Amino acid sequence: MENKADNVGESEAETEPEAGTAWRGRIRNFPGLARAGLRYSLILSLVLFVLYIGGSIVDPEVPDTLLFLFLRLLRYSAFLLGIFSLVALGFGVHRMVHSPSLRNGLGILMYFFLGLLGAFFAMFSWLIVAVSRGL
Repeated sequence: MENKADNVGESEAETEPEAGTAWRGRIRNFPGLARAGLRYSLILSLVLFVLYIGGSIVDPEVPDTLLFLFLRLLRYSAFLLGIFSLVALGFGVHRMVHSPSLRNGLGILMYFFLGLLGAFFAMFSWLIVAVSRGL
């Protein structure tokens, strides 16, 4: 008869990954996380921008405090959009160096323009706040 405790120890040792492979798996998931964050922050920025523009152009009696809340949230989401686009741009450049192609080049341009869009949204929110009520 075999001892069950010995079998459990052996099976855990066999299924345990090497120390370096765990980090490689986590690093491989990071570009996907950056792209997903870029998508979600872009959608959030666009939604907040449309809500602000819709609330300020049309006169549906939207209170100013709500409009300034939209601007503040737009500023934070634009900051996240800029950060995620810079991270994704770095991974795009890395991908372009290792496998140059037109698709990778267009991806780099897209990340660059999304970073510019994030900067535009941030500058827009600061401009509106400065013009309307000051800092």
